[in-house]
Amino acid sequence: MPEPTPDRTALYRLYDIESDLLYIGISRTPEDRFKVHARYQSWWHLVEYIDLTWLPSYALARIEELARQRAERPPFNSMDHSQCRLSWDMPALKYDAGPETALTAKRIREALTEGRWQAGERLAAHVASRTLDLSPYLAAQALEQLHAEGLLRSLCKTFVVTERPVA
Repeated sequence: MPEPTPDRTALYRLYDIESDLLYIGISRTPEDRFKVHARYQSWWHLVEYIDLTWLPSYALARIEELARQRAERPPFNSMDHSQCRLSWDMPALKYDAGPETALTAKRIREALTEGRWQAGERLAAHVASRTLDLSPYLAAQALEQLHAEGLLRSLCKTFVVTERPVA
């Protein structure tokens, strides 16, 4: 295997459980990029399989990314297709995570009721995500919902448990 170069870039394809293509992207540090997707993309929890292809330079990866997006039309690539001249008439999908957010909020609410986190304790999305094995995106959305319900108080990108909900 050739020695990695600083400019080498991964072209990645993300697939769901049925092997349907969800997204195509590039990154020099794909593991870091996947963490960003996990935090900010409502559809990330659908990803079951990742296909990585390493290319020798960012420029070549970018050319290949655009060619693959044009040919394969991944539904969750959310850029404005017309701006990057991908020229397909299929709009990017927007994933409605509302029902899953509600279920995630229910799981966190139950954990609060059971005393997993006490009044006055800080609770960040990544903590709820790891503790309850939740999608980071959904955990963050659920915490916002619980904040709106008054169960959490916002404190500098984290939350503070206000009181234990009554079952």
